[in-house]
Amino acid sequence: MPLLVVEAGDYQYKAIGNHFVYAVAQEAGLERLWCIIVDPAPEQVEQAQVLTREMVPKVNLTEASGETILAALRYLAEQPGTPLKGVDVTIAAARIAEADRSWWQNLTPITKLGCRITRGKKLDALKEVFFLTPTAPPPSKQKSSKKSTASASAKKTSSTRSRKKTEGERG
Repeated sequence: MPLLVVEAGDYQYKAIGNHFVYAVAQEAGLERLWCIIVDPAPEQVEQAQVLTREMVPKVNLTEASGETILAALRYLAEQPGTPLKGVDVTIAAARIAEADRSWWQNLTPITKLGCRITRGKKLDALKEVFFLTPTAPPPSKQKSSKKSTASASAKKTSSTRSRKKTEGERG
């Protein structure tokens, strides 16, 4: 298994993946090691670290597909000591995918989807694989605006009746 490195200078390298290979080689007293030099661009370094499982990739939940959400939830559910025990990740992924996530500022709305993911450890576990970039403002509270419209209509109807009564009394 190769050590993944980036060039740090002339004939100097910095390990970015498979660090355990370097540790074993040092312990064994090896002077040479099979290495793959990775492009130092941040995206390339991140991809190499994801491939070697040095880093867990994060998914933008705002734009993620149902398949991607399911894959991330399965990854979390398979981790030792996962707090997602008892959560059917297939149902959770489907409900999350169906929800309008464009306005979510945090992961809390997931707790209202009826998928057995609650506040606390379960919701916190999702932060390991998901992040959000809201693209829309939060929905306005339409209940209060309906009440305002309804009370305005009632006042209009009431004033119309009063006017008709007054006109009827005159005639």
